[in-house]
Amino acid sequence: MVTNTPPNGKPAIWYEWLFGQPAYIVILVSLLAAIAYGTWYGLPAALNQIQAGYEKIDARHASERKEMREDAKSDRAEFREAIENNTEAIERLTEGLMGR
Repeated sequence: MVTNTPPNGKPAIWYEWLFGQPAYIVILVSLLAAIAYGTWYGLPAALNQIQAGYEKIDARHASERKEMREDAKSDRAEFREAIENNTEAIERLTEGLMGR
C-alpha cells in the first residue's frame, strides 16, 4: 500500500505529486526531463566535437593548400626556364639561318 508520507516522515511536494499522478504522466515527465538533460548537456558537447573536427580538417587543408602553392611556384619556375631556353634556342637558330 502506498502512503503519501515519504520515508523520512516529512511530506514533500515532489513525493505528493509523484504518487498522486497516473503512471503515464510520471513516465512522460521523466522522458521530457531526460530529453531536456540530454539537450542541455549533450548538445554543447556534440557541437564542440563537431567544431573541433572542422578545425582539424581546416588545418589539414591549409597545409595542403600551402604545399600546392609551393608546387605551383616551382612548376612555374621550371616552365619559365624551359620557355627561356626554347626562346634562346629559337633566336640562335634564327640568327644561324639568317646569317647565311
